[in-house]
Amino acid sequence: MSNDLVQFLRARCDEGAKQLQELSNVIPRLEWLSDRAMRLEREMERRVPRAEQAEIMRLMRPEPEGLTWIEGTQMRQTALDPQRALAEIEAKRRIVDLMAGMLAAAKGDSEVDHYGGLGAAEDTLELLALPYADHPDYRAEWRAGEDTT
Repeated sequence: MSNDLVQFLRARCDEGAKQLQELSNVIPRLEWLSDRAMRLEREMERRVPRAEQAEIMRLMRPEPEGLTWIEGTQMRQTALDPQRALAEIEAKRRIVDLMAGMLAAAKGDSEVDHYGGLGAAEDTLELLALPYADHPDYRAEWRAGEDTT
């Protein structure tokens, strides 16, 4: 189970890094649009009654189709700080490698897991996979906290 899960997580990290690379090509345009939007917001605050501002803001910043407000906000934050997003991907990749190393080192050694570290390593990998539960390659058996065996 864990080798497939490790490969799945590494592939998601690779996908995330690739998407950020593609996004970096449009970041200068996003920064310009962000500056322009802030100027428009300040102008709106001076000219539009407060009661109407929320609706105008909703219309000015629609979420991309299929995304929740939180996901749209995260997407904008990632666009404005891609280095942080890349650092998060690299941290996740290092956690995956660390947990995979623990599991590989203990394979076939019944004496190694006196304190439950291997279960914690598997749980950690499963938790890292949860955000991808709607991915077509995600397996139900990876759902954290559920024993499907």
